[in-house]
Amino acid sequence: MVNGNYNNGIDTSNDLKIVSGNITVTAVNNGLKGNDSIGIMGGDITITSEDDGIKTDNETETNQGFFYMSGGTVDVTAADDGIVAVTSVLATGGELILSTGDKDVNCDNTVDIADGILVSK
Repeated sequence: MVNGNYNNGIDTSNDLKIVSGNITVTAVNNGLKGNDSIGIMGGDITITSEDDGIKTDNETETNQGFFYMSGGTVDVTAADDGIVAVTSVLATGGELILSTGDKDVNCDNTVDIADGILVSK
């Protein structure tokens, strides 16, 4: 269990990759923040955030600012957006459960849900 009582729950200035595990994050800012990218390949992830649930926002470098999911279950409860990615959102598997105060998926470019389950509460 991760408690981000001051800022983000899990935060990196580069790529954030989750391949497995049971992860629970509570944060006053973003639940998961990978500046360059976020990739989820498996695991059971529960996020409660007072801002965005999952955020990747590097728009200054080529091929950055993207969210990718190929497996696992991600359950996001966010006061603002569920997923924020400046470049692209690609889901090829897994289950996304989103309960948000604003947009479920916020991306100015490409959003591609090719497989898996997307549930909006």
